[in-house]
Amino acid sequence: MSKWKSGGEIHTSSGSPYYLAPEVINGVKTTKSDIWSIGVLLYTLLSGNLPFVGDSHESIQEKALEDDISFDTRIWTNISREVRELLQLMMEKDYTERVTAKQCLSHEWFAYALSDKCKNKSQVIKDSVASNMYAFIKK
Repeated sequence: MSKWKSGGEIHTSSGSPYYLAPEVINGVKTTKSDIWSIGVLLYTLLSGNLPFVGDSHESIQEKALEDDISFDTRIWTNISREVRELLQLMMEKDYTERVTAKQCLSHEWFAYALSDKCKNKSQVIKDSVASNMYAFIKK
């Protein structure tokens, strides 16, 4: 729901405050803003929780600007170091330092997830994501 302007800038934006990248909150919109939003989605799929929560749009945005993503809950002990690293790269607050889509897809977590070594874990991952999303919806 955005429109591109010349020079790679985005003209309009809309959406939930949970997915807004720090630069969007500050009025700067880039293609790397989408990487942040995808990171929020991946975080939520894996954990069943949003990375930044609050009781108002402003408090959610404040946390996105100031807080780092957390992997402290019990759920993250069963989730690989590689995907946690990827999430940190995707949710880098400084968008000029944030990874690109191409860099995400070449990250070691994707390489492993797409490999034959991971095929036997696919049902466990599917069950986990489905369970997490069900718990998220019920919140």
